[in-house]
Amino acid sequence: MEAVKKYLKKYFVTAMGAMAQGLFATLLIGTIIKTLGQYTGLDFLVELATFASAATGMAIGVAIALSLKADILVVLCSSVVGSIAYTLNGAGPAGAFFVVIIACEIARFVSKKTKVDI
Repeated sequence: MEAVKKYLKKYFVTAMGAMAQGLFATLLIGTIIKTLGQYTGLDFLVELATFASAATGMAIGVAIALSLKADILVVLCSSVVGSIAYTLNGAGPAGAFFVVIIACEIARFVSKKTKVDI
């Protein structure tokens, strides 16, 4: 039972909290910047917000991988996985969350296990 609590805390408290931070750092901040741009008439802020929102999946992937204490190559790969999962078929944050955890754990399992590993 103690092991179950450990994994529940790891994935649904720590990793989900990290996902929320990645989401906040891109999508919500992007929305705030976009709103400021629309109200002030500064079009570059609206364009900047588009880039921030597009990076949401990547930020989620990086945040989750860092919260799971993954190696740097796994973190960078998680950004790609997060980006793909976030946009693929409209999976959004929940889809990115589960796919990044699975990919991160698989990558952590094989990372730095061979002599030719980067």
